[in-house]
Formats: sequence, C-alpha cells, structure tokens
Amino acid sequence: MILFNNLTTKINFFCLVLSIALGSGLVHLLTTNVSLIKWLLSIIIVFVSLNHLVISKNLNNLEIKPSLKSWYNYIFCLALTLFLFVSLMGSFFKRGYNLFGFAFISITAFIALFCIVLALTQFLMKSGSGISFVEGRKIKILFFATPSFVIFLVYFLAFYPGVLSPDSLDQWSQIFTGKFDDWHPVAHTWFIMFTTLLGNTPAAFSIIQIIIMSLIIGYCGYTFERYGVKKIFVYSSVIFLTLVPINGIYSITMWKDILYSGLLCLISLYIANIVISNGLWLDSKLNGTLFVIASVGVTLFRHNGFIIFLLTLIISIVVFKKKLMKFYLWSIPVLLIYFIVTIPVFNALKVTSSDPNEALAIPTQQVASVIALDGKMTNEQLEFFANILPINVWKSQYNPYTVDSLKFNKEFNRGFLRENRSEFLKNWLTLCIQNPNIVIKSYLKQVSNVWQITQFNDGVTSLYSTSITENNNSIKYGLSNKIISDGLTENVSRILEFSRNSIIWRAALYNVLIILSIYIIVRRRNYALVIVALPVTLNTLTIMAATPAQDFRYLYANLLVSIVVFLTSFLKFVKKAVH
Repeated sequence: MILFNNLTTKINFFCLVLSIALGSGLVHLLTTNVSLIKWLLSIIIVFVSLNHLVISKNLNNLEIKPSLKSWYNYIFCLALTLFLFVSLMGSFFKRGYNLFGFAFISITAFIALFCIVLALTQFLMKSGSGISFVEGRKIKILFFATPSFVIFLVYFLAFYPGVLSPDSLDQWSQIFTGKFDDWHPVAHTWFIMFTTLLGNTPAAFSIIQIIIMSLIIGYCGYTFERYGVKKIFVYSSVIFLTLVPINGIYSITMWKDILYSGLLCLISLYIANIVISNGLWLDSKLNGTLFVIASVGVTLFRHNGFIIFLLTLIISIVVFKKKLMKFYLWSIPVLLIYFIVTIPVFNALKVTSSDPNEALAIPTQQVASVIALDGKMTNEQLEFFANILPINVWKSQYNPYTVDSLKFNKEFNRGFLRENRSEFLKNWLTLCIQNPNIVIKSYLKQVSNVWQITQFNDGVTSLYSTSITENNNSIKYGLSNKIISDGLTENVSRILEFSRNSIIWRAALYNVLIILSIYIIVRRRNYALVIVALPVTLNTLTIMAATPAQDFRYLYANLLVSIVVFLTSFLKFVKKAVH
C-alpha cells in the first residue's frame, strides 16, 4: 500500500496492530487447529476490513453526528455479528481456556466480526448498479452453463453412473414394479422413469440432471448480466457455483432434493423477472410455460413444495394486490395440475400415501430427549410413550441430530402413533411445558444446520455419498459403480474429502448471506425484490418445523438461492419497470 502522508501511515500502523490482536482472537474462535496460514489469513481479512472502514473515508469530512440511517446500519451489523458469533462458537466453551483466554478470544473475535460485517455492508452498498436492460442473446445462457456442465461431467465420470442411496434404489425399484408410493414423491419417481427412456441405467438420469442444473446456473449468470450487475460479481458467482464440490457431487445424485432445489432457485429468478418487469415478463407465452413447469416441479418434487408455492402466491397477492395479476393467472394452471396429479391420477395408479407420522419428527425427537435425559414425566406419560417404543430403546437410540434411529427401529409402533396422534401431540406439548430447557436444547441441535456454522463437538451432519449403495435392490437390478479412471476417481474423492469439514457444507453460512443481501435490498429501497428470498425462506421454515435429520440436502436450495439473492442486492432502485 502506498502511504500518502503521516496521518495515513499512523492509521495504517494502528490498523495493523489492531488487526493482529483481533485476527488472533478470530482464528481461535473459528478453529482449534490454528496454523500460521490461518492466523495470517484472519489478520489480513480484519486488516482489509479496518482499512476499508477508515482509510477509504475522507478523513476531513467525517460525520460528527451519525444519521438515523447510520444508526440503523450499526444496529443491523451488531445483530448480524451477534448471530455470526453464536453460529461460529460451536463447542468453544469446552476447549479448556482459562477465564482470561475466554474473555480475550470472545471480545476480540466479536469486534473482528463486527468490523468485517460493517465493512462488507458498506462495500455492497457502494457496489450497486441501476437496473438496466442489456439486450443479450439467449446463447449467453450456454456460455455461462458450459463450465458447470464440464465440471459436473468430471464428477459423472469419476463416479459413473451416478450416486444412489437406499432411498434412490427404492424409487428405482418402483419404476420396474409399477407399485408407486408417495414416501418419496411419486412425481420425482416418474421423472426418473422418464429418463430411462434413454436407457435403463442411472447414467441417463445423471446426464439429464447435469444438463438441467447447468442450465439453471447459466440462466442465473445470463439474467444478472442482462440487468447490468457488474461482471466481476456475476462471473465470480457463476465460478463459485461451478466449482463448489457440493454442486458437483449433487448433480449426479438421485435425490429428490437436488432437482427440487434447482427448480426453487429457478423460481426465485423468475420471481425477480416478474417483479422487476411489473409482470410484463409473463407476456411471453414461453416464459409463462417455463414458469408453470418449474412451479409444478417445486410443488410435486418434495412434500413441502406445495405449501411453499401456495404461501408465496398468497403473500404476493396481499403485498402486490393487482400489480402482478399475470403472476396470479399463470399460477392457476400450477394449482390445477397439482390437484389433478395428487388426487385423480394418484387414485387411478393406486399410489400409496406417505406416512403421516413423518410430520412428527420434531415432537418425536423432543419426547426422546426428555426420556433420554430423565426429564420430568408422569407415570401415565411414560406408559403412553412406552406403547410407541420401549423406554430403554427411547433412551439408547436417541440421537440429538436425527430421528431416523427411532422411527426406523423395528420396535417403533407406527400404527399406535397413527391411531393416537392427537393424544401423542397433547402429551408432547405437556412434556415441553414440564421440560422447557431440555426440549429447547433438543430442538436447537435438531435444526443446527439452519443456524450453526460451526457444529458442536457431537454434531452429526449427513453430507453426500459417492457410490451406489449395495443392497437387495442394487443387486436385483445389477446396479454398481464402474471405475473409468482410478486417478480421476481418486482425485475427485480427495477434493470432496478436503471439503467435508469446511463451512461450505453448513446451510447457516448461506442463510447469513441471504440475511445480509435482504438488508442491502431494503437499504436500497428495493422493497418489492425482497420477495425473491421468500420461497427459500419458507423452505427453511418448513424444514425447521419437521426436519427428520441433519442432512445438508434438505437445505441445498439455500446455497443456490443465496447467490440469486446476493446478486439481486446489487440492483439499485428504479421507478420504471424493465420489460
């Protein structure tokens, strides 16, 4: 850095000294394995933030009395910093530091995070661009999609013909038996069946899913470049979506959550187009048709998809009233298709309904926590819950991060729970009142992926698989992975393993980006565009209400949509709609 005068030199020196102290505290909060590289990186990040806050200002024109907007900004940054601090703590207080160590690390890390958040907020506010319409050829979608298509093909070749879990194999079996059940959304099973027209191999599904996910990434880049967002942000975002290992391995994984998340991202992009154009984007029948297809996919590919679409529609009607009439009209065929498929079509094909007990994951988990931790319970309550599962099994099989060990236990009495659902909920609610501390801690662990970037020491999260699970179905249908290149498989596996313990696999990280981006959108007075984040927010809330386990795939949409909301935050307020 070029030092222009003595004042600048002194400020730089002060920032450097302060950065060393704050960076040291921050790195000790973030990790127990402090290396020289991590320490220096923390110092550099803090120094750059301080430099942006101090050196970049015109020191002769500093405001003596901050404006009301400045106070709002400080309050938001403090609140987000507090959330970040709690989210990053993990099991920090169990590391064995003395009182001075705890105090030093906590205070310096908090100040460091506040400086980073404040600097980032100011940077984003200064980096916006007015919404403009840059006429671009649709071929640009392929330009942005091609890199991700190539990278995803590398994963495909490394783990040919794709990744299938026991759930995936169950769906694969339904295709050939013709006996469909809605435990896994039937529409997604039908989509898998459609891909077999290209060949009875998971490779066909993997290729089609790769194409779809690549095109969604390409459309994201095309959309925001067309709206005039600076290329550095658009290209960086596309590069991130292309290279992040999560997208690579998920693009060849046969889970309903992958396509659902991709379509939720696409819906968010469409909503941005609709709002920015005051609904004129839907004047095109092609756009309207694509909107219907994507929306139907969201409603049918995962059980919480319909309520998300419906609530988004209702909230839009309440907020925008007649302004987005075309949006409401194009939503009618989505609702019609959903009800036609789920009622007469399901009945005609004798589709078995999903187990209603699946919605009781959180209550079941909280009951288990009270029993396992010997909370306050009456004999009548113990007797009731013993009818569902023996008390000793409740205790031995309780895992604070997943309910699967309970609900899939061979002694779990689903029939009794189904027949006594109301009484179960009544007893559960009473237990919550009797044991608030236990159930709150249980709940926070069960949904930790939503709010916690650094897990507790006992944290467990299911991330990904790289193979076809060997079970009766895989053997019956002759499904197995084939190594095309040992070196390729080994190197891609190494990349995935390297990423396994990083924060990129925590949905809370992307939630922070979404929150920050929404704040920037509001600061720009682009209030209408906040609705771009509504579908993913509703998705997060539904997961918080009924998540069965800490699987990243349930919140995979947060990664994809966070980039959409982030790029939306760069658009400055304009009065005239862009068509």
